[in-house]
Amino acid sequence: MLSTLGTSQLGGALKITSGTLATGGNSITLNNRALTMGANGNLSISSGNFPGGFSSATLNSSSTVTFSGSGTQNMGLATKTVTFGNVVISGSGTVVNTGTSNSIAGTMSINSGTFNVNSIPLGGAGTINVASGATLLMSGTSSLPTTSTINFSNGSTAQYTGSSQTVGSADYSNLTLSGSSGTYTCSAGVNVG
Repeated sequence: MLSTLGTSQLGGALKITSGTLATGGNSITLNNRALTMGANGNLSISSGNFPGGFSSATLNSSSTVTFSGSGTQNMGLATKTVTFGNVVISGSGTVVNTGTSNSIAGTMSINSGTFNVNSIPLGGAGTINVASGATLLMSGTSSLPTTSTINFSNGSTAQYTGSSQTVGSADYSNLTLSGSSGTYTCSAGVNVG
């Protein structure tokens, strides 16, 4: 495992082919260079955001990015599209989907805290698992992610906070509609309980 100290700015590419890069409370900025993660590559972000400033991001479908912070953390980068392999959210804070669109090729495990779709398209061939006590938040104009499967464990929550949204087809455990105005429209196949 490699840990960063302070803010790291890299002039070359960042390749995590195997092992774990733990950012701790620090940030990594790539100066318009490539970010590559191999099948056995792991990036552990205990606070702060997904690395910024990259020209491209190529993440193997078996790679893993873990967010474990207690505050707000960004997954992705504004103006970029990232296909993530596996994503683990294990902190008490909120991880915010960021960029033009993102996708999940492996499994996103929302084990605790909140994942905010944030009106950014999130799709892919992967699976999203929302654990008991965790929340999948569709804020603004967000819709339910379009991954191949979304599993809501007993005790998990899906929350829609926009003013006019479509509630996506899923088997929800707890469903909260808390926008200040507007109308929610249910898709076919919405089950709660």
